[in-house]
Amino acid sequence: AHDAPAQKDVDEDWRDKFEVLHMEHEKMLAKQKMLQIEFETELSKYQGELVGIKSKNNDLNTSLAEAKKASTALIVRLFPALPPNLELNQLEEQAKEALEDLQAVAERTPSPAKQLL
Repeated sequence: AHDAPAQKDVDEDWRDKFEVLHMEHEKMLAKQKMLQIEFETELSKYQGELVGIKSKNNDLNTSLAEAKKASTALIVRLFPALPPNLELNQLEEQAKEALEDLQAVAERTPSPAKQLL
């Protein structure tokens, strides 16, 4: 009969320890939930930025393709002897060579003004 109060104290100690542990656990869960919400908010922000960047990239690719077509069309109009089915950089290279050839011919040909003198 003498052990009953001592057992009651032990039971209360364990109950108190359990409640402290339970409260700590609840705090940890709440903190984890808060961190998860912060993470999801930030992730959502980055996903939104990514969508915007992808859209901008698509727009830039489209305008680049249009600019290349326009450049190709211009070079083909200026240099009708060049094949129109080449890539832009090949057309530019061939146009540059054609200009160099014209320059060389012009340098070899006497100008009409000099012939008159």
